[in-house]
Amino acid sequence: MDYKKFTEVNFNDKWPIKMLDHMAMQQVSQWKFWEKERLATMYAAIRPDDTILDIGTCHGEMSVLMASWLGDKGKIILVEPAPHFWPEIKAHFDENGLTPYECFQVLVSNESNDSVDASQAIWPDVAFTEEINPELGFAHLNDHAPNQPPPVPVIKIDDLGLPKVDIITMDIEGSEYEAIRGARETIRKDKPILFISVHPEMMWREHHHSPDDLHVMLAKWGYDGTYLHFDHEEQWLYKFSPHKAVTE
Repeated sequence: MDYKKFTEVNFNDKWPIKMLDHMAMQQVSQWKFWEKERLATMYAAIRPDDTILDIGTCHGEMSVLMASWLGDKGKIILVEPAPHFWPEIKAHFDENGLTPYECFQVLVSNESNDSVDASQAIWPDVAFTEEINPELGFAHLNDHAPNQPPPVPVIKIDDLGLPKVDIITMDIEGSEYEAIRGARETIRKDKPILFISVHPEMMWREHHHSPDDLHVMLAKWGYDGTYLHFDHEEQWLYKFSPHKAVTE
């Protein structure tokens, strides 16, 4: 099968993007309702000149959709640890005539074990490989042998050297609490809107945290949480409340 062919897909029957065939044709009907409430809420929240931090870019189709909502001054920054996703991500952006502002092939956590090269090119080297792998496979903070370093750098969001961030969207398979803890200074400084896909079972299995731990931490930082819907995972919106006491 040629994994470099594209088909135009209308997300939720509203927003057209060009998507790699093997994704577009997996479940044709799913794109009519995929994360419908979350996407509608994001579309209403995103302004043309926003900077979006997209953590857990995966195949890149959702990132392309968000990037298409931005204007010429808007920026999208991609974070994805798994190397096999990057050729797909780049193919999706290229085919749709879009370019991210920055890309990071890192795992995000509550501490940094490595550093980021400030002179890096926009795309990581693995994005230029010829092979596109259609198989789904996430990279996770705990995907390494005990007492051995993770296969890619582990960095706090606070240590990525980002510009002012207006929106953070995150889908990282259970490591949400750790990642948000590592974004404390970014969140304190910029007060971005947060769209977080919460995975209760994986949060507990991988890190022994619950969604309540995340909700309580963000409430202490002055954020109100709104449950949007369940679509293979819990979708939450958090917004800073200027009238709410910050206790941590």
